Amino acid sequence: MVCVSGICDCEIPAMQYHEPYDKSCKARGKYKESCYTIEDGSTCYSNMICVNGVCGCNATQYHNPNVHSCNTTGRYLDPCSTAARNTSCYPPLICSSSVCHCELPAMMHYDAGANTCNDGT
Repeated sequence: MVCVSGICDCEIPAMQYHEPYDKSCKARGKYKESCYTIEDGSTCYSNMICVNGVCGCNATQYHNPNVHSCNTTGRYLDPCSTAARNTSCYPPLICSSSVCHCELPAMMHYDAGANTCNDGT
């Protein structure tokens, strides 16, 4: 805990939260770790949310394990994370070379209206 001009806070607020019960600083929870709601959000790390006592991402995001945060789920040709095991793109798209594509880009085209990947024929 660090105090400046009578105001105290955790040393690294982005990675810690103030536990009012024992007046200490605790590490923020990572993805799928337990959490609870506090005055300024939750005990989760970064931009994660606490849902049913577990840190996670909202419905339009995926967990990016490389940066321990939630990123926006990608649409066609959006950037994505291959480390996120194809949860970083909206289905039926997959993450290939860090960009959301159809499974076989050379043989398929993307139909944005139907959100489908179709044979190029």
